[in-house]
Amino acid sequence: MARVQESTRQLLEKLLGGNLDAFASLVGAADKLPYFTGAGTMDMADFKAKGRDIVQSSTTATLLARLGPTASRVSPFPSDADVGMVDGDFNTVTYPGLYTISGSWANGPPVYGDPATFTTATLEVIVRASGNSYWQYFRNGQSVFRRFATSTGGLASAVWNKVEHIMVGTVAQSGGVATGTIFDRGVNSNGEVIKFADGTMINWQRASVSSVAVSTARGSIFGMNSADALEWTYPSPFAGSFHIAAAVQMERSDWSIVTGASIISINSVSLTHNMWGSVSNPAGNSKTINRIAIGRWF
Repeated sequence: MARVQESTRQLLEKLLGGNLDAFASLVGAADKLPYFTGAGTMDMADFKAKGRDIVQSSTTATLLARLGPTASRVSPFPSDADVGMVDGDFNTVTYPGLYTISGSWANGPPVYGDPATFTTATLEVIVRASGNSYWQYFRNGQSVFRRFATSTGGLASAVWNKVEHIMVGTVAQSGGVATGTIFDRGVNSNGEVIKFADGTMINWQRASVSSVAVSTARGSIFGMNSADALEWTYPSPFAGSFHIAAAVQMERSDWSIVTGASIISINSVSLTHNMWGSVSNPAGNSKTINRIAIGRWF
């Protein structure tokens, strides 16, 4: 009996400590949750359906899905996101979110090689609700690369493309994918050149050829001796496996005199041509030639 009395006394002390009274004084309402504001004091807080939905999440993946679109935290490494991913291969990062990338990774943007080393990169993964397509955006410094994949093809077949370019600088490519600027302009003793990110290249030159005689009769016109054929080495060589289109034209201020030029041979490094005119034009007379060649640099 003494032990029962002592246990009863202890229970009464706990019940009379203020917590039960504080709880009893609260007025219940929909979407409310009681909480302690201090020793023996309580109040009610809102506990809406979305909050209950989040609390009920049993895994991080379920929690992230219920949070909705958000980027309000420091991007974790894929392995630290607690959604079952590992680091080291871009093809395996398929859960939507923002991630920190560092170390050696496979299947990255071509400008960095494969595998590659990244130091200050982030990766954004976007997936449609139906799960039939998703995108990866890789950001490293001022460079941004993107690739797209369907659930059928998978990331293994997705190609990286650079989506942010400095307009003028050095064009570059890796595996046929542009990785540099949009335009590349150059000038040297052979003329001027402009390269485009898609591989197109244009060489041109305006040059004086006054020392060359155009005075050998060729039927009703005058031309050059074959030994005097002019060779133009391009400011920048073309890729040898593509067709090259070229044109050469003489300038003449007198509209009544017809002048021109004919290309004899053309290759990826230079072209050879002659000149002709409707009147004899001996060496020493002023002559200006315009030359242009269009092809590809890759």
